[in-house]
Formats: sequence, C-alpha cells, structure tokens
Amino acid sequence: MLVNGKPWKSFDGKSVFLAYGDTPDTANVQVVMGDAKARTVADAPPQSTPTPAMPAALEPFRAFHARLCDAGLGESYEARHAGLIVDYVAAMEARKKMLESGALAPLPEVSQTAADKSYQETTDKLAEGLRNALKAYEGNDDAHKKQVLAIWKQCAGT
Repeated sequence: MLVNGKPWKSFDGKSVFLAYGDTPDTANVQVVMGDAKARTVADAPPQSTPTPAMPAALEPFRAFHARLCDAGLGESYEARHAGLIVDYVAAMEARKKMLESGALAPLPEVSQTAADKSYQETTDKLAEGLRNALKAYEGNDDAHKKQVLAIWKQCAGT
C-alpha cells in the first residue's frame, strides 16, 4: 500500500483506512496485492481552471450553480445537483486531457467507446433529472422553490 509513492501502514488484508487528518490533500493511492509491483503513475494534471469548457446545452447549469451560490443557496439540493453536473463535465475534460497527454492509458477500443458513452449518458441523465425537478417547481407556493425556479429561468433563458 502506497500513498504518493510512500509506504502506508493503515491497512489489512481486507481494507484500507485513509484518515482525513493523515491523508494528503492530493493522494495518489496504490494498492499492490500479491506479487504485484508498485509502478510509477503520472500525476493528474493540475486543475488550473475551476470550470471546464461547457457544451452549450449544459452552460445554463454552470450559470445556475454560480447564481445559486451567489444567492447564498450553495448548500441547497439544486446547487449541489447543478454542481455535480459541472464537476462531471470537468471530470470528462480532465480524462480527455489525460488520455491526450498519455497520463491515462487508453482502454481497448470497445471499452473506451463504452466508457465515453457512459460518461456522456450520465451527464445527460444528471441534467435531465435537474430539469425535471425544476419543472415540477412550476406553480409551487414554496418560497425557496419559487426563488430557485426564478434563478433557473434567468439562466436557461426561459
């Protein structure tokens, strides 16, 4: 068991324990079992931009997330859901850059295609789920839902 290339002692044959206070903020964790040897792993590219290049269809979710946070609603379900969409797109972009730079080995073609499709389908489902949740807020008298829906309509241009 290695963390950032150094031996880690908090593990047994069935589990690994990464205590929050003891684990570095950035941790490259390798679990080496049996006769396997640890290998050198390239560091992930730094997250130089907090927001990825968003596809046009998903741009309203980034704006929505930012406006909810600005309105003091960053911990709300809606902000968390929108943030998840933004984070998922960022993960897809990081994965793409890692593949291009060689930091991440490509999968066999069939598996790579399936992985790419899975990422896109998950993003689409996250977006559809939030759109449907917000659509259900129409005509609701709850003050929070009215506020969130008004922000969404500004971001989505509806």
